[in-house]
Amino acid sequence: MTNAAGTRGSYDVLRPTRVREVNATAILRLLFANGPKSRAEIASDLRLTQGPITRITAQLAGLGLISELAPTGSKGRGRPRIPIAVVSDAYQILGVHIGVEHIAVALTDLSGMPVSRAQVNYNGTVDEALQAIMNLAREHGAYATAPILGLGVIMGGWIDSHAGVVRRHDFLNWVDVPLQRLLQDLTDLPVFVESSIRAHAVADLVHGAATGFTDFMHVFVGNVIEVAVVMDGRVRSASDGYGGAISGWPIDDATGRSSTARAVLSDQAVIGNARAQGLIGHEEGLDELLELARRVGNEADIAERILIERARDAGRLIAQLNAALAPELIVVSSGVLYLDGTLAALQQGLDSSPLTIPRRHKPVIRSGNTPHSNSATIAAATVVLDRTLLDSRDLTWLRPG
Repeated sequence: MTNAAGTRGSYDVLRPTRVREVNATAILRLLFANGPKSRAEIASDLRLTQGPITRITAQLAGLGLISELAPTGSKGRGRPRIPIAVVSDAYQILGVHIGVEHIAVALTDLSGMPVSRAQVNYNGTVDEALQAIMNLAREHGAYATAPILGLGVIMGGWIDSHAGVVRRHDFLNWVDVPLQRLLQDLTDLPVFVESSIRAHAVADLVHGAATGFTDFMHVFVGNVIEVAVVMDGRVRSASDGYGGAISGWPIDDATGRSSTARAVLSDQAVIGNARAQGLIGHEEGLDELLELARRVGNEADIAERILIERARDAGRLIAQLNAALAPELIVVSSGVLYLDGTLAALQQGLDSSPLTIPRRHKPVIRSGNTPHSNSATIAAATVVLDRTLLDSRDLTWLRPG
């Protein structure tokens, strides 16, 4: 079962120390997602009395995780409110994204603000990926000005985050790679491995892109097309990490024939279309196509139309998810929404689908192209934050008392 705090448990009553731990992580999550709040506001939002809030915030302050800001409120009318905020530089985190052609790294603070970042090319093999990550972790770890919580590594495909194993990545031909164990041996850091799409959903929750919603889905449309489902504020996945891949889902192509989402919507499909029309060269990609679409002229108009149509087609694909899951919020990220007008086109595709039945409560559509949600390295770092400081099942950092 899932209890009110969103953690797995039984019907047994929680021990007092366990209640304190759960409430401590709830306070941190609230501050991360919403920004500074006074103790009274925290108590109201979490439906707790102010006594426990005062005790727990004092403990968190003693750990250096939160601090008081300057008082706010009108002069001479009641007590001024003293906001409490997360100390963003209390720890730092290394986040790594393994792509098909590139490996990217960022050293971030707790708020997701990058301290340093870099990207390198590699040949797609496991050995070269490990060597590149080890070098990047060593180089950027040297820039740290605070203790490093750990190394978060994310990538597409079937990722068993519990075992830390890449079960399958079709583009790279990786099968059953024990990535967590290999990287822990090489870097001597706590390593957390997760799928890219679930990491983006975690970032939505932690950094506030999904504020106001406990049920939503995050859809990523890039070289892979994937979805993460969040229910009751928890990112859902099978025990072995399977699920989320929708690249093979059916969708009509431009001629009305049935095809797959990968063949119609993926970055490679869009790039191939643009190259076939002579808009970009064979060495150029999505960035060059986006740059062309923002210019003026006939080729710019064609490039823009390709990207607008892609967003509209993505909306029709998302209509299938909406019909099955009926989420309150749909967050969409990646290059599918990089161009002005693409969000409106995606909404049009969703609304025009025969699967979209008029309802009183329509899902809210948000672009996930924010610094926290769309940056893969920031999302990777957020996985570490979520699994350590924000995980009420692993509060080894919280001293008793």
